[in-house]
Amino acid sequence: MENPYQILLDEISLIKQQNVRIEALLLSQQQPSSIEPDRFLDVNEAANYLKLTRGTLYQYVHGGKLPVFKQGRKLRFSLKALREWVNSGRIEMPEEILEGSRNARTMNNHNNTKQRSL
Repeated sequence: MENPYQILLDEISLIKQQNVRIEALLLSQQQPSSIEPDRFLDVNEAANYLKLTRGTLYQYVHGGKLPVFKQGRKLRFSLKALREWVNSGRIEMPEEILEGSRNARTMNNHNNTKQRSL
């Protein structure tokens, strides 16, 4: 008759080996999912993502300021490239914001001049 303690030790050893295999299998399945595939956005999605109007988005594309590619007749934007573009700090202020800022300074200077002359 076989020693019952030895049988238990052998079974525990088998369970440990199976556990190691299961852990390795789980880890191998997790690694590919951690790599996010690139997603491509259309014009509306890209404008929403960047919080720009479609017109401003088209201006950026036309001016070569925004990473874009054409798929047939449609513009497509890589979400990864847009994230990198935003994080690189290359966002320039839209012209209408700059113009509004200039107008505000002009009005402020004009009002200061009037107050001094009174």
